[in-house]
This record gives sequence, C-alpha cells and structure tokens, in this order.
Amino acid sequence: MKLERWRQVERLYHAALEREESERGAFLDEACSGDPGLRDEVGSLLTYDKRAEHFMEVAALESAAKLLAQEQALSRRSAEENSPLIGKTISHYRILEKLGRGGMGVVYKAEDIRLGRKVALKFLPTGLAGDPAAMARFQREARAASALNHPHICTVYEIDEVEGQPFLAMELMEGCTLKDLITGQPLPERRLLDLGMEIADALEAAHAQGIIHRDIKPANIFVTKHGEAKILDFGLAKLQASGSGVQRPGNHPSVEDNSRPPGREGTGGRETREGAQPCNPRSLTMEPDDISVAGAAMGTAAYMSPEQARGEKLDARTDLFSFGGVLYEMATGRQAFSGENLGEIREAILTRQPTSPQRLNPAINRRLQAIIEKALEKDREVRYQRASEVRADLQRLVPPPRGRLRGTPLQKRWLAAGMAGALVALLATLIGLNVAGLRDRLAPYLGWHSTTSAQALRIQSIAVLPLENLSRDPEQEYFADGLTDDLITDLGKIANLRVISRTSVMRYKGGPKKLLPQIARELNVDAVVEGTVQRSGGRVRITAQLLEARTDRHLWAETYVRDFGEIIRLEEEAALAIAHEVSGRLSTAEEARLGSQRTVNPRAYDAYLRGRHLWAERTAEAAVGARVYFEQALREDPNFALAYSGLADYYGVSWLVKWNQPLAETYARKAVALEPDLAEAHASLGVTCAYQRKFAEAEKELKRAIELNPNYAMAHHWYSLHLLTLGRLNEALAENDRARQLDPFSLPINFLRGSILLSRHEYDRAAEQLETAAAINPQSALPHVDLARIYWIEGKVPDALAEERKMAALAHLPALLRNQEEIAAAYAKSGLPGAQRKDAQLTDRGYEASRQEQESGAPAEGSYSASYVAIKYGLLKDREKTLHWLNQACHEPTVDLTDLKSAPELDFLRSDPRFQDLLRRMNFPP
Repeated sequence: MKLERWRQVERLYHAALEREESERGAFLDEACSGDPGLRDEVGSLLTYDKRAEHFMEVAALESAAKLLAQEQALSRRSAEENSPLIGKTISHYRILEKLGRGGMGVVYKAEDIRLGRKVALKFLPTGLAGDPAAMARFQREARAASALNHPHICTVYEIDEVEGQPFLAMELMEGCTLKDLITGQPLPERRLLDLGMEIADALEAAHAQGIIHRDIKPANIFVTKHGEAKILDFGLAKLQASGSGVQRPGNHPSVEDNSRPPGREGTGGRETREGAQPCNPRSLTMEPDDISVAGAAMGTAAYMSPEQARGEKLDARTDLFSFGGVLYEMATGRQAFSGENLGEIREAILTRQPTSPQRLNPAINRRLQAIIEKALEKDREVRYQRASEVRADLQRLVPPPRGRLRGTPLQKRWLAAGMAGALVALLATLIGLNVAGLRDRLAPYLGWHSTTSAQALRIQSIAVLPLENLSRDPEQEYFADGLTDDLITDLGKIANLRVISRTSVMRYKGGPKKLLPQIARELNVDAVVEGTVQRSGGRVRITAQLLEARTDRHLWAETYVRDFGEIIRLEEEAALAIAHEVSGRLSTAEEARLGSQRTVNPRAYDAYLRGRHLWAERTAEAAVGARVYFEQALREDPNFALAYSGLADYYGVSWLVKWNQPLAETYARKAVALEPDLAEAHASLGVTCAYQRKFAEAEKELKRAIELNPNYAMAHHWYSLHLLTLGRLNEALAENDRARQLDPFSLPINFLRGSILLSRHEYDRAAEQLETAAAINPQSALPHVDLARIYWIEGKVPDALAEERKMAALAHLPALLRNQEEIAAAYAKSGLPGAQRKDAQLTDRGYEASRQEQESGAPAEGSYSASYVAIKYGLLKDREKTLHWLNQACHEPTVDLTDLKSAPELDFLRSDPRFQDLLRRMNFPP
C-alpha cells in the first residue's frame, strides 16, 4: 500500500472510530463516494477481515505504518531544527531543555515563571497540529488527566496553544516506566503488591470520574525514584456519558464526550523537585506498535480486553482486564498474550488462556495467581467489577506488621519503653563493633568518618556505565564511548573481577534513566563506575566515581586531566586507581598490564576510536566505515596493533560483509607481532584460525586472549564457538555461560547459546533461548533461522514456516517468502514429508542465486549456503544429496560449519565412512 493511500485509509479509519458503530456505514458511504476500493479497505479494518491475519497483508500494513511514522519523524525533526524552542518563553513557561520525542509529542523541561516550579511541556508536533484525529487525542489526554487529582496519576496542569502550537503542561517526575523496570524478569512479590495497589487506586479514581483509560500497559505506568506508581497517557481515554462514579460498569453506555469533564482548571496538582526528570517521553505518547490496523480498536494489542479486540462498547472493566495483563507481566516477566502478528494476538486474547503464572514463576503465591486469573477473565460479567476489588484482594496478601503489642494502654507504654531501651543498647553495641558495616553505612548521615572502602565490600563484579560526553557535541560521542570501552578493557585484565562488556552497558546510554539498584540487578554487579569526559582542544578531562550498586553509595572519585597524546596513560591511571580500590593488592602481572605506559599517536588513536564506534553498530555500512578508519589509523601509525586487530575482525567476522579469512589472518598476526600481550590481537587470530579449520592454533590463541583479559567477552564467545565446532558441547555451553555473565545482552552470545542447546537436542530450552536472543534485537534474522530448524526437526511445519517468514522479512529475501507459499501448499497436500521435500528442493534451487549474491560482496542474513542445503536434505535423510552438499561446503569456510559434528539433522550420517572421511579432510580432530 502506497504511503498516500495509507494516509487516507488511516485518516478515515480513525474518523469512523469516533462515531457510533451504527453510524459508521453511512459515514463511509459518503466519505468514500466514488472510490469503492477505499470503502472496502477502511471497512475491512473496522470489521477485522480474516484476510488481514495473513502474514503478507499484516506485514504490508505494518510496513506502511512504519513508513508513515518515519516520514512524520523526519517532519518533526525538521520542524524542530528550523524553529528551536530552547530559551524561549511560551505563555508563562520558559523552555530550559529538550527531554525527548515520541510519536505524538515533543517533551521539554520548562520553568513556570509564575509559580517558580519546573514542569514538563508536551507539544503536539507541527506536522500533526492540523490532523483532526491527532488533535482530538491530544485534547482528550488533557481533558481526561486534568479531571483527576490523584497521587498515582501524572498530573496535567493545563492545555494551551501559542502561535498554532498546542501543548500540555504536566508534572515533572524522576524514575522509569514499569516496562523498563520489568525487562523480562518478574518483580519481587512485595513490590508487585505495592505497585499493584497504587495502580488499582488510580484506576478507581479515574473510573469514579467516568474516565476509562483504554490503554493500560507497563509503558503507560511510571515508577518514580521513590517507588510510587503513576498512570500516564490518557490520550485514548473515553469519557462515560453519565455519573461521576461507576457503580456498575455495564449499566450505562460509553460514548465519546468532547465537552470538558468535571474537574479543575489552571495549574493545580502536586509540585516536584527541581532538577527531576520528566515522565518518560515514550510513555507520554503512543508507541509504534499502537498503530491501529485490522480492526484493532484503540489501544495496544497485547493488553486489550476481549471486548476491546472485538470493537464493542467499553466500560471500566476493560481497564481491569488490561490491568490483569500488567499484573501477569509483573509476576512472570512475560506478556500474557503474544503472537506473530496482530491477528494471532487477537485470537489469543479471544480464545486462549495464558500460561499459568506459577509455571513461569513457581515462587508466585497461589492467591496472587487467582487474582491475576480473575482479572483476565474473558467474560466481563465474571471478571472483577471494580478496581477497588482488585486492590482489596492484593491488600490481603500484604504481610501484617510484626510484633503488635497486646494488653492495656499503660502496659503497652511500659513495654514499648523497655523495648526501646533494649534496642538503643543493642544498636549502640552493633555500631561500636561495626557489625555488617553498620557504623560505616551510618557515618555519612551522622557526620562520622567512615572506614568503608570498596575492598571491605568485597566487590567481585563491576559495570562501567557509558561516560557522559560533557562537550555536548554529538560528533564527540565516539570519543566518550571509546574511552568507556577502553576503561572496560583495562579493568577486564584483573583476573578476580567480573567486568560487564560494552554491548550490555551501552544499552543504558540515552533513553529513560534507570535507578542504579535496578541496573545492578539487571547486570548482576556489586559496583558501578560512572563518569564524564570532556575534550577541549588538545586536553582531555575525565571524572570517574565508584558507587556501591545496591545502595547507590559513593565509594571513590577522582578527576584526571591530560594532553590528548597521553590519553592511554590517563585511561590506565584511572583503571589502576579503580582496580586498587576494588581489589586491593594486584598481582605483578596485573600491575604490569594496567601500567604499561604505552604511548600512542593521537591522530591514529582518534581514528581507531571512530572505527570501533562504527564497528559496534553491526551493520554492513557501519562496518565498511570502520574499516576506513582502521586503515586511516595505520596510515598515521603503521605500528598500531589495535588497528590491525580491527581490520582482522572486519575481514574475519563482520556481519553482512564478505569475508577474507587469509587477509584477516595476516592482519591478526601483524597485531600479535607488534603487541604480544594484546588480548584483542590473540582473539582476532584465534577466531580466523577457527574459521579456516586450523583448530589447534585457534585453541591456543583464544586461550591466550582469555588469559590476558579474563573479561574479554568476545574471546569467551569465540572460544565457545570453536568448542561447538569441535563437538565439545558441554565445554561450549560452559564457556558461553562465562561470556553471558560478562555480556548478558549480547545478541551473538545469546544466539550461540541457542545453537549449542539445539546441537544438544534440548529443543525446548533452545527455542526459549533463541526467543530471548530475538527479543534483544528484533531486527535480526539470525534467531529465526535456528528456531525454524527446531520446528522442522520436531515436525511442526506451520511454526517452522512462520519463523522462516520472519527470517525472510527481516533479511529482505522476497524469494524465500514466495517459497513459503509453495511449501505450505505441499504440506496441505502431502503432510510433513511433502513439505520437507519441497523445502529441500527450493533451497537447492535458490543456492546458485544466493551464491551470486554473496560473491557480489553483500550477502543477506539468512541467505543460502551449501551447508544450509545439506541440512535441508538431512531432514529427509537423503544420504547421497546430503553428502554431496556437505562436500560442496568444504570449500565454504563459513559459520554454517560450526555444528557439523553435532547437528541433529546429520545424526543419521555419523557412522557413514564417507562422512568420517569428510571430517578428516576438513581437519576435524577425531
């Protein structure tokens, strides 16, 4: 669907939704007069035509929506750049800084010059100000939220318009969304209960005012720094026609009310601390997946009630179902309803029961599970009828306060006084003896000198968060990121300290700010290093501080200023100081590695940092740019070992780039010769040797890299890959565990774990791990390749085809998408054998085309290879064709060969002498 056509369809669709269902037909007949095709398209969205559940149609709608969102984003960005607001006074608000941009608004921090308080201003983008649907939603948010004055609802102070720019003034808050707090892990039960009761309180208050939110989800619930829940984004709220309360949700109809609801005007509400952060801008706007398609009524698909998914009239109970979905996710870390597309999600909401919460989290209280299940009842007559009922049931699960005193009032006072005296004496003893470091923890509050050090805390794990670029020049971000990376590398040389890798810490750069204890929990670390970097002319200033992660308590801080030519020495000094603070006495070897006093050519080092910054993006275009910078670094300094290591990685392991393993080996050997103690050089040499099946040397080099830097996650990852290639599956899994401890959010590391479990025939665990990898990077096709393999092995053809469709869509392989239709037809006609035969034949046919694509220098993720064809024939147990393609694969030293010794599809060949001979010719050890 072309963009302009999609605009027209979307505009009419939303306009129709604003009308009663009985009026929509006549409205569309008039609006689409002379264009029956347009009438049909809008009508199909409203009635949820089953054809829209087909993958290709949904993909087309989603692609159009994404295209529209991209164009709107470009329009917003251009408008903002052409008319900056920073420093201006709008009405009685002085704009201080921009906080973020979302799909339906741009958020700024501002000062209310009348009342002297800080607020968040949300502006409707210029490009949407003339859009009636967008404006209606913007006004609806203001009307609904401003009618409510509740401690657990984000306060909207007023709505105004200046020079055609409508804006909301709202409460400024510090914290993160519930979505960011959950991050795939269940919350502790007590925290779930506290937040759940607060959300229920807020919903009860909204419903009492006749306001239905209609989009309750974790992203629309903010958790403040102090742990309080606040509901956000009333942009989809519906105002009930009568009554200020909701005595019985089904007793009166729900209609859109464009009049101002009962409530206050002006700037009332609670004030917030100066300098606080705002509500997450993403939470203040509709997220990309909220675009309504295929009849999905307003709201986010995964949290809709059944009546909302059917497009029926709604009452307050729809919010209670969505709230049940939120409670489910808080309790399990997973969504209650999910699917490949909107059609599958809708079907799950309407017909399926979610997995029992206790199956996903055995620690859940059975009574809590019963509450969640009642909230998720599909029949709203059986579901909770009021939010206060949910709150009461949650309250019953809160443990009562311990040690309630009994007896007469006089007895209670004497007993309390005696207990207080005993506690004072006990506390004085504990403080005096510094039991559990109590004296040190109280010292900052009581003005005492603390004897606490990082060593006393026995810090065994640490994360270096991205250094903040104080220059405010976006062009210097590569420099701040590069210094972060180097500091991680230097600290990683300490054997008894676990240091989180760059990939996992960089996810905390930008976006909503998370609380330190939450970061510590997600990364499983004892301490965190935070800091800033400022580059001005030829001078560099770094400020670093060490914080205890659990308590956010300051342990150590230092500032370093050096000429840029001494940047390596500056990094090493900072790393050495932190290392001594954390580990105390270092070994002689560690002291030597951390205090090497290397000199560096400033221009070469700068080019290298730019190259590594691009390399981390993991795209073909960025990788090519990285190679150019590595080459520039070597022109500046022909003896720069790190740049040679970077080139080795470009030619040896770049994603989506044509490999040249011999050239990669040449560069890696040069790096090792120049700097024999450089872990990166040995790792680069080890992985390229592994791909060229020089297995003995690969093992030696990768082990040496790990010895030099025990925290180099990619060295552990490549060693795990090497062990998988050799069929040493238990060792491969153990090494992958070490890599994941260092880099828990790395896509390659998490994907490899799924591949290892697949080779171990642990299909359920493998599928779960591959889904985790897919969640880390939803744009990667890789996890879906192995997920499809699992389902083919298990004979689950529809699931296998679904995964291959995802792979084909993400890797932009239209031919593979067409293949799925033929395979599906063969499955319908001949069952599993017919589908497997057709799949192998089509893969065989597509090999030559894919090979030409690879030779052009830009292969796509998930494209064909000889070993991929062999795997397909292996499923058929076609001995001759499988061996033919395996022999062809001998000439393709690619990653596809890594599970040759253990791929389940090849089990039937293990004892065949020809297969054993093939392994010998490929230099596999016995």
